[in-house]
Amino acid sequence: MRDGPERPAELDALLAAVDAVHAADARFATWPDPWDGPPSDDAYRRVTDPERYRTVGARVEAWCRVLVEAGLGVREPAVVPWGWTPTNGPEDLIRLRPAVDGALPLLLDVGSTGVQGDNVRIGVGEPAVEVAMVPQCGCDACDDGSEELLDAVDRVVGSVVAGVLVHESGDGWSRTVTPEGWSTSNADRADAERAEAERTGRRRWRTVAGSAWWS
Repeated sequence: MRDGPERPAELDALLAAVDAVHAADARFATWPDPWDGPPSDDAYRRVTDPERYRTVGARVEAWCRVLVEAGLGVREPAVVPWGWTPTNGPEDLIRLRPAVDGALPLLLDVGSTGVQGDNVRIGVGEPAVEVAMVPQCGCDACDDGSEELLDAVDRVVGSVVAGVLVHESGDGWSRTVTPEGWSTSNADRADAERAEAERTGRRRWRTVAGSAWWS
């Protein structure tokens, strides 16, 4: 998770602990960005080393362990939210409930595309809404190296824990904002719905945000 202009100082100790736990995991793996320029066409149909993507599941477990041991969260059996289809099955869902009121719970859906633990869907709120999928694609062409991959996990989980993530979703659109940037789906529909709300005074979208887990 790169330093951002609004990054809370409390995250530094947590990230250092996550790094240490992750590095001791047998699934830990690092690799550079394999591309110096555009990827080859055949790389979009190839997954050379699916095993290394298990480092995603290891990163998620490191976050869970650190947050629980720090007394910031409680790991609970997850109930599948309405509209959420588990990647593998309910047994692979992890729910982390923050110890303080007003903070957002995390739903971590650790799945498998090629091997167990090679991707995670991250949900926040109650009921949980999906805010990220890491990696979005595991083919060789979409591989930007392990640093980018793990930073994607840290950026979302860290922002939720720090209370600085905001997610909005409406009729066929969504937007997720963190201090490092934002992502959106169907931006045109989002703009249209916002314009309609400004015109009518009726806001129909859902906003998910919460306080820091250490508040």
